[in-house]
Amino acid sequence: MKRILVIALMLGTSLAMAGSIYSWKDKDGTVHFGDRPPVEAPVQEVEVQANTVATPDYVKDNARRYVEDLETHQPVRRIKHNKVVMYSAAWCGICKRARRYFQQKHIPFTEYDIDTSEEGRKGYARYRTSAIPVIAVGKKHMTGFSPAGFQRLYGSVD
Repeated sequence: MKRILVIALMLGTSLAMAGSIYSWKDKDGTVHFGDRPPVEAPVQEVEVQANTVATPDYVKDNARRYVEDLETHQPVRRIKHNKVVMYSAAWCGICKRARRYFQQKHIPFTEYDIDTSEEGRKGYARYRTSAIPVIAVGKKHMTGFSPAGFQRLYGSVD
């Protein structure tokens, strides 16, 4: 595939550098094209235009809906994500792992410490669990953390 692309680019470049393209008919009436016409035949210069195609809007719209999964490199549906909120504690190792994951994947999130923040305690209490972290994305949430579980949650938000 790369060879074909390189050859196509070289041909395109050579045509652009060659200058003019001409057309002429031989003695049998066959039409020929080239950059070096014969001296004895009547010649017409051909205007060469680049063959370009604009991407249709429906393709652009479809492309905006899909992204590549950062780990599997498979296409996944791009969804307008709601805000990611994590209720955590400073002493929690799983919380640190989730925080590091969000930072590495450039996923914006808001974090509330359930031990030091009143807003964190109240928000955490709404989930009626004793596990941390609680990670909420829109109206859905998960307790604990795994990259695969979070990806399912993050990718399923409506």
